[in-house]
Order: sequence, then structure tokens, then C-alpha cells
Amino acid sequence: METDSPPDPSRGDALEPRPGDDASHAGAALQPDAASQPPAGSQPAVAAPTLEVRAKAGGRSDETDRLFRSITFAVLAAFHVVAVAAWLAPWSYTRQQVLRATRRYVLATKSDQAWPMFAPDPLAINRRAIVVATLASGETREVDLTTPLNQAMRGFNFARVGKRLKAHDRVMSGGERQYERGFILHQCAQLAKEWGQPLREIALHRDYDLVELENKTGRTRRTAPPQRALVATHRCPEL
Repeated sequence: METDSPPDPSRGDALEPRPGDDASHAGAALQPDAASQPPAGSQPAVAAPTLEVRAKAGGRSDETDRLFRSITFAVLAAFHVVAVAAWLAPWSYTRQQVLRATRRYVLATKSDQAWPMFAPDPLAINRRAIVVATLASGETREVDLTTPLNQAMRGFNFARVGKRLKAHDRVMSGGERQYERGFILHQCAQLAKEWGQPLREIALHRDYDLVELENKTGRTRRTAPPQRALVATHRCPEL
């Protein structure tokens, strides 16, 4: 009696459906599982951006930062050039308007340059402006105007010390007499405000030292006692 043996795929036997199998049941095995399907109305998952896309996005950000830094630097540089140029330019209406906006910046950054500060007319270190003031009460007081400014030059400050020292030099030189009266009248007002009483007159003296330069150390050495010379005398106006 012959019996049907099960088909063996290793021998090349084909798998045929049996007569009693339902075709619909056989096709159901080919359909995807319902549990693996996404629920209705849900959005499909979006893949994460690749490294190439991220690199391109980062490149655009870096380029924007470089552009922003370049523009900022250019604006600051242009502002500084305009501020210093206005400070050094001759008087004009445009210069005055620019200085109203840039004066504090120029003074704060110590950019208030002046060519008389440099050679061939450097600041003198061996002469001082001495004011002998006569008060309305008859009292006489002596004030050294230059020494405190020389000390202030050694540290950082916002005062225009260099310009004030140069003004002292120009007055004490004797070659620019047109500045003497204005300088003394300014001192009359300043000292009267500081002392709280009016002044009668001011005598401006020039104290100077005879010095020589030491070759080894490069320092100056006083060779004689200070000398004093009268520059000018003016009466102070009644305030």
C-alpha cells in the first residue's frame, strides 16, 4: 500500500496547496500584520537630518557671525577716525556738531592729541608756574600750579593734564605775551572760587631749575638752587 510522503524541498518537490485549503486563507498570510500598521490619522515619522545637512546649517551660522563681527569692527573704527579727525580739525560748524557727540569718547580714550605735545617742542620738566595772589583783605598767598600736574601725569586720569602743562609752558616762555592776561584772569576766577573770597591782583612767576643729564642713569640732576623770574602782573576784576 502506497502512502503519500510529505514533499521534501531538498529534493526539489514543489509545495502545492492541498485540495481542502481555502485560497483566502492562503492569501491572508501574505497580508501585513494589522498590529504593525500605524494608527489612522497619525503622521509618518520624519528621519533625522543627516550630518551633511547639519554641517551646512552650521556653516551658514558661522558665516553670519563673521559678517556681524566685521560690520561691528568697521563701524567702531569709522567712529574713532571721525572723532579724532574732528578733534584735530580747524574750527568749523561741522566740527563743532561732531565734537558735541564725540568729545566724551575722545577724552575717555585719551585720544585728545595735540602736535605741540611732541618734539621739537616737548614739555619742560625743570620750570614751574607760580602764582602769588593778593586777596582783597591784603593777605598774600603763593600757589604752585605746575607741580601737581606733573604728579598727575604719572597716573591714569581723565583730566587734560598735558594740555594744561603746555599752556603753562607757553605762558612762561615769554614769547607769547598775548596769552598772559587771559591766563591770569582765569586764575583769578578759579582761586576766588576755591578760596571763597575775591582777589585783588595776581603776579605770575616762573621758577626754573638748572639741571644736567646723567650719562649712566639717564636721570636729571639739579645743579643749582631754583631761580625765580617775574612773568607778568595783572589786577583781578571785581566779581
